[in-house]
Amino acid sequence: MKVKYKTILMIAFVGILVCGIEISAKEKRVGAFQFSYVTLDGDNVQITKIIPTQETIPDKLIIPDKIDGKSVVKLGDLYDDDDGGRGINLFGIYLSEESKKLKLLPTERYKQMGKIKRIVLPSSLIGITPNCFEHMQDGKEINIPGVFEKNVISLCQIEWKKVVAHSTNKKFKVKNHLLLSKSGKKVYGCIEKSKKYTENADDNQLPPRIEKQRATDEAGKGNRDDDSRFHCLKRNPTLLTGAFRPQAVFPVRPFEEVKKVIDKVGGNLHQAGEHATD
Repeated sequence: MKVKYKTILMIAFVGILVCGIEISAKEKRVGAFQFSYVTLDGDNVQITKIIPTQETIPDKLIIPDKIDGKSVVKLGDLYDDDDGGRGINLFGIYLSEESKKLKLLPTERYKQMGKIKRIVLPSSLIGITPNCFEHMQDGKEINIPGVFEKNVISLCQIEWKKVVAHSTNKKFKVKNHLLLSKSGKKVYGCIEKSKKYTENADDNQLPPRIEKQRATDEAGKGNRDDDSRFHCLKRNPTLLTGAFRPQAVFPVRPFEEVKKVIDKVGGNLHQAGEHATD
């Protein structure tokens, strides 16, 4: 029995060595924020949490390119992965389901992060975890670094006021409030807040003009071939070309977000086809 137990410990230890990850997080204070991080390999680190160290914080959060001489290549909770993770964002904020009313905790930290108007991502950043910016308030500014390439769809979880993709990024660009592949042939989502794609902040309530049009259609008086008004578009997008080919499909991770994305950009974007992998 003891031999079996030692064997299990040995396998776990070897696994950690092979992955090259230090499970115990270190901390580094920079300005008004404390950064928790783990070493991924000899030269790279992942920032797992950012928390304010004082009550009053600046409206601009600059995430450093390097910590202790090592490049910051990933952001997000250590256990936040594509299999569901813990649902905790980069700032340690999560949605509590213990009471009858859903609540974001810690409450004070959530309020503090609402004061941040701009987030500057490190130039060395390659990717983020699925829930890295989940539960963040809309209306902030952020950048997409030149080497960024992993989990870009996670940036579409909130509506940013402005998103600037670095000109050297070979995979993504932002145009007309949409996050596109560099070629412009694939649409990943509506990444910037725009009245062109949404007229109501409440996803469960349609704008008045759409409710009126829907009632007209149900009475048999409307043009059922044009469904653009139900998705807050001036007209149906042109299909079979550019980003609106049948192959250009949203790589939406959670199923429950499919409706939200469709309503913003248009119902014809979820046609059958392979997931975008740019």
